[in-house]
Amino acid sequence: METSRYSHTQALKSDPIDLSVITKKIIRKWYLLLGSLLLTLALAYVVILTTPEVYKVSSSMLVRDESATGNQQFMEGIGLFEPQTKISDQTAMLTSFDIIRRTLEKLDFGVTYYKHDQFIQHEIYKRRPFDVELDSLSDQLIGVPIYVRFLSSNRYEISVEADEASVYQMAEEKFAPTKARDVLIQNVQKVGQPVRTPYLNFTLIRNEQEPLDTLSQYSFMIHPLERVTEQYQKKLVVAPFEEGSDILVLTTTGEIVEKELMFLNSLMETYIEDEVKNKNLLGLRTINFIDKQIATVADSLSQVEQSLRSFRDRTRTVDIGTTARDLNTKLDELQKTREDLLIDYRSYQNLFQYLEQNDYTEVIAPSVRNINDEVMSGLLRNLIELNQQRAQLKTSVRQSLPAIEELDAKVKSIRAQLHENVNNLIATTKYKIESVENQIEELDSQINLLPKNEQELINIERKFQFSDNQYNYLLQKRTEVGIAVASNASTKKVVEEARLDGRTPVSPNKILILLTAIVLGLALPVGALILADMFQDKISSREEVANIISMPLVGEVPRLRRKENALVYSRPRSAAAESFRTIRSNLLLQNHVNGASKTLLVTSSVSNEGKTLCSVNLASSFAVANNRTIIIDADLRRPRVHNILEKTNGVGLSNYLQGTADMSEIIQPTDQENLYVITAGKSDGHPGEILLSERLPQLINKLKMEFKFVVLDTPPVKIVTDALVLSAYSDINILVARRGVTSKSQLMDVEELHQNNTLHNLYVVLNDVQATKGHGYYE
Repeated sequence: METSRYSHTQALKSDPIDLSVITKKIIRKWYLLLGSLLLTLALAYVVILTTPEVYKVSSSMLVRDESATGNQQFMEGIGLFEPQTKISDQTAMLTSFDIIRRTLEKLDFGVTYYKHDQFIQHEIYKRRPFDVELDSLSDQLIGVPIYVRFLSSNRYEISVEADEASVYQMAEEKFAPTKARDVLIQNVQKVGQPVRTPYLNFTLIRNEQEPLDTLSQYSFMIHPLERVTEQYQKKLVVAPFEEGSDILVLTTTGEIVEKELMFLNSLMETYIEDEVKNKNLLGLRTINFIDKQIATVADSLSQVEQSLRSFRDRTRTVDIGTTARDLNTKLDELQKTREDLLIDYRSYQNLFQYLEQNDYTEVIAPSVRNINDEVMSGLLRNLIELNQQRAQLKTSVRQSLPAIEELDAKVKSIRAQLHENVNNLIATTKYKIESVENQIEELDSQINLLPKNEQELINIERKFQFSDNQYNYLLQKRTEVGIAVASNASTKKVVEEARLDGRTPVSPNKILILLTAIVLGLALPVGALILADMFQDKISSREEVANIISMPLVGEVPRLRRKENALVYSRPRSAAAESFRTIRSNLLLQNHVNGASKTLLVTSSVSNEGKTLCSVNLASSFAVANNRTIIIDADLRRPRVHNILEKTNGVGLSNYLQGTADMSEIIQPTDQENLYVITAGKSDGHPGEILLSERLPQLINKLKMEFKFVVLDTPPVKIVTDALVLSAYSDINILVARRGVTSKSQLMDVEELHQNNTLHNLYVVLNDVQATKGHGYYE
């Protein structure tokens, strides 16, 4: 039973927000929503107007061209083919700092130009009225707007102001160790005349093909290549067209579409050029090596040819015998075999030395160097390719990234295999050389048995034949490598050149901004009303009252615009008078008043809630209905009934209760028919003790015999206990709550009194509500 008494109050404390109340508040304060919505839409318009439009540009390229297979097979045969790299590696290379930097070196992105129209600043690129040529040997201010205003076609004013700015040393291509402080530059210059300051050095050149707006202000900003590279590296996105595809889609964004188109096209061009350059690099180095060998062999061949000519002239010996020729032929073959083995042996030794270094891009193609072992050739080409990939990846990613670690592991594995294979080949080749040299020694011993002239002629012809064969061999190899380099083509090609991706900018998203503005415009006032309701303890509507209390709300009294009190009597057709008649009807309907007299007690939570006004007008409404009614001012502490009814407060209730006056002496008629009053009276005693007098119930019983309704105006129930004492003699108790004055917590306290039956048969009247259309319709 005890639990049920407090269930309503506890529910209120756990759920303080009533959505229906909030909804009605929002409807009543529609102008707040409209104002907020107009404000946020205006701000959204300003944001859209002042935010530079950013466009998306994309292109695509094929990174594996299967149509190049025939040429690749030819290059593989001579050792100039490198296997394809993974798509993830291609993506990392395209987004590397190095390739983006080399791409931007071809473009004019180091200076950005702007035009200022009122509050809007927008970048201009090709169609600009002037160009700035920077002094590449002087210091320059970085990232600071340099304002330009043209005074005429050949004179302009320059102004720069900054508390702190970075300085870039153009000659050394690095930032100055200290920043420039308190920078203030303001000069008038001639077009074409160099500007010389400690931190700014340039020449402004007029572009006569573009019109000049002398009413507008221009500005430009200088950016070092490293910063521009970092910006493009951040916004460049490279991804496969779809999973497993060999086509990469390159995407970037920017304010100037033309700049982004140029960047993507130049990036793809640079990437393709890099591949062809890397492929040709080994071939060109091989050609240089062969050229040096050809020069050496040609010199040796010339000397041997001269020796052969001199010998024949001197000895008159033109040819040798059959036996000598056979021995010479065999010796030539063995010496050629030995030379080939020696070349292989030196190549293996050189390769062993190369394996001890970290840069393998200098290694000459194995098959051209007569390293004809297929396993060795494949391992070496893989090693060169992995080293090139690692060098490119290092420019864009950190050493600890998985891509670098994976490459390092592969390099380590290939190096170990190469070491083992090279050592085996060196040992095998050395054994073959020793075997061939033994055979040569045996043939030499047989040749020594021939006549002296034949021996000498055999030696000279042998040297000549060897040099001639070696010369022809090198010429053939040089031709093969030259053809391979000349026919070398990229395995990558542009599928689609850069183009604008969609006609609308990706930023600002106008629809999203407007939707956000609408949502915020509605949410802010709604949120403010909800927060205000959460933190506002004062009641503001009958819905809030109904949400807090369980007793009936019998009526509302509208806000009074005039300083009148007895409205039912003085202005019977007013909205306020009508509201009291409604309260009277509701009370009578719910209490079924027939012939019996009723005592009504009117109180409030605290003072200044309008209980006395309601008491007087409620009593007046009963009197208007031909019911003899008397109102008793039982608020002995702050009596006000006599002021409203314009009566004297001489002898009253307190005098009667103290036994100094009879009932006939304290009852006063009013100006209204059927309405009488007992004022509070004057006494020096304590009001609480006076109300405990035994004469009080006698008085009320006597009054109930003479009057249909007895109305008690009592002190606030939350301030003193007088109302609780008087409630023992009342049939109907009325609590007056005032909008904006009565707090929710006070109503909850009264609700607890009601739940405890301390105040029985309790009703609520809400005072000072906003008058709605229709109130006082007949007034």
